[in-house]
Amino acid sequence: YQSLTNKEQVSFNMNKASESFVLIQTNIHVAKSVCDSNGDNCESHAGPSIASSGSGTTIKIKGKKYVLTAAHVCSPSNFDSSFSIIKMLGMLEEKVSGVGFYGNQTSFEIAALDVENDLCILKPKTHWVSPHAKIAKSSPSQGSEVYAVAAPFGIFEPGMVLGFEGYVSGIDADGDIVTTIPTRPGSSGSAILDKKGNVCGVTHSAIAQFESLGIGAPVEKVHKLIESMHLIEDEKSND
Repeated sequence: YQSLTNKEQVSFNMNKASESFVLIQTNIHVAKSVCDSNGDNCESHAGPSIASSGSGTTIKIKGKKYVLTAAHVCSPSNFDSSFSIIKMLGMLEEKVSGVGFYGNQTSFEIAALDVENDLCILKPKTHWVSPHAKIAKSSPSQGSEVYAVAAPFGIFEPGMVLGFEGYVSGIDADGDIVTTIPTRPGSSGSAILDKKGNVCGVTHSAIAQFESLGIGAPVEKVHKLIESMHLIEDEKSND
């Protein structure tokens, strides 16, 4: 037996990665407008409510904690054309909340949204105690082993989250990272993690007939979204 004399990490720390996991829950509320026979005196009433869930990861930006996920998880209406008119009429409301690994809960507001690349950064409305994962500087090379903690089909309980592993297949024509991490509905928004547990991408899509494949936005696109947050904040401070 030979002990390690350096700080090289020889295995992925699933427990540490699990601590930064967040179950994202989004509720879409549609208001109904009821008018009298003349079309006047309209009143809004609560209509149907649609619930969905996805995965997310706690990160830290400029010393503050946020949650990184997929855009279609935090704002499903942007990806469903049936909501377009309702949204234009101001009759649609999306509420986003989350549960952390330790059972901590809060509501979120959208801090940054990238519909094109399917990325979203959420800002907790209350103090968020979940430990954060670090963000990698660049995407892992082809063939690198990668990991994920996610809640496919909403399978999650405080203190228990599913872990997965796979390999980087490469970057596709759309600039997305393709991995062999098993991915099912509810896995959307989960971070693609390298061996050190750093976020190197965010899974947003899969193929229904082939579950051992995930498609996501690489970390370079995450960095661009974070940069856009800084630009917006700088403009507000100048105003």
